Amino acid sequence: MARSSKSPAPPPRGNLTYVRIIRNNYRNEQKALCLRAAKSRHALRRREPDIPDRANIRLAYAHDADTILHCRAYERYAEKTDMFFPLGGSASRRIIGLQYAVKIARTLARCLSLNEDLVEAVSYAHGLGNAPFGKVGSDFLSQHLRSIGVGVYSQPAQAVRALDALENDGRGLNLTLQTLDGVLAGRCDVQEPIIQPNPKNLNWNTLDANISSCLRVPEAEKGVYPASLEGCVVRATLILARFGSALEDGVAVGLIQRNDLPKEVRTTLGEHYFDIINRVVMDVIDHSYEQDHIAFSEEIFAALRVLSGFIAERIVNTPAVQDESRRLAHVLGDLYGLFLDDLDSGDESRAIYALYVKTMPEQYRRETPASRIVCDFMAGVTDDFLVEQYTRRFFPHTIISKFQKRGS
Repeated sequence: MARSSKSPAPPPRGNLTYVRIIRNNYRNEQKALCLRAAKSRHALRRREPDIPDRANIRLAYAHDADTILHCRAYERYAEKTDMFFPLGGSASRRIIGLQYAVKIARTLARCLSLNEDLVEAVSYAHGLGNAPFGKVGSDFLSQHLRSIGVGVYSQPAQAVRALDALENDGRGLNLTLQTLDGVLAGRCDVQEPIIQPNPKNLNWNTLDANISSCLRVPEAEKGVYPASLEGCVVRATLILARFGSALEDGVAVGLIQRNDLPKEVRTTLGEHYFDIINRVVMDVIDHSYEQDHIAFSEEIFAALRVLSGFIAERIVNTPAVQDESRRLAHVLGDLYGLFLDDLDSGDESRAIYALYVKTMPEQYRRETPASRIVCDFMAGVTDDFLVEQYTRRFFPHTIISKFQKRGS
């Protein structure tokens, strides 16, 4: 059943309690935030919401965060795994890393007198472009789209696409430009010790052009930088969240032990995820306070680079992970072909129609290439859904029944 796009009715006009709350919210934000922080009164949306931001007891970015938490993409995100799904049940659910990221980002924003609501909204939204099965799923979709000449799969751009154009049955969630800008610019790798915002990019035309570029050109998101300091905070925070889940999963499945970490990492950052968080957060605060950028010290940044290389060598690119990743990519290829055939057949009983295409507007169905429709569909479902589809559509029913009887 389609979810209603209607917001609750606005408060009665002239209600002095609501008027006082709204005024106090803006006044308190103005007092608490530094001059460089993103202010809610400057928030921009594509269209006027049912309750205008100026008449809402929730400030604009807090409203964004609430909207994201209640959308379908976030619900499904809770059932997606990180990179270690092939290694079994010890894999971290991505939602855990996201929750860590939100808390870290809010702490940094509070200490730097930046807008906590905006960093929360961007942090919640960023991961919603992740495909099922973590990096394997994203890499498969990107490589497949490139092989047939219809662009690439970009996780930050897909997150913005999902929130701005696919959610709410193709109407989008009408989030603020500032939130979507931070999401698109949230590439989580260790590129530079100083993350400098680019306020000149804060307009809808630039955002739309950058989305288009990221969905067409490989690695285009590397050149997209946040317009706000809050977006820079999230970009720095996502590095920690990504490394943390990888490190803890690597220990949990036995690929590494903590004393395997390079000496520079253990000495500078620590061996446990929460030690690393504490040291990096304190470092970022120290080097970003009252500055026009977000920065790491040279020592911490160098250690993070070493940790990144260690995770790639000892965890991500190990033969065991790569072998299982290739197997999983083969499964994803079979499913992609299956969904594409289902779409071409026009059989509306198939999952891609029943669960997705029929809910989307005619313009989307008419103008979006079939390959991109399948990509949007696969990116938005859960790991378990794809496993169920593969089992039901490719395994003989007699074998499935036999194992079901044994398990009962």
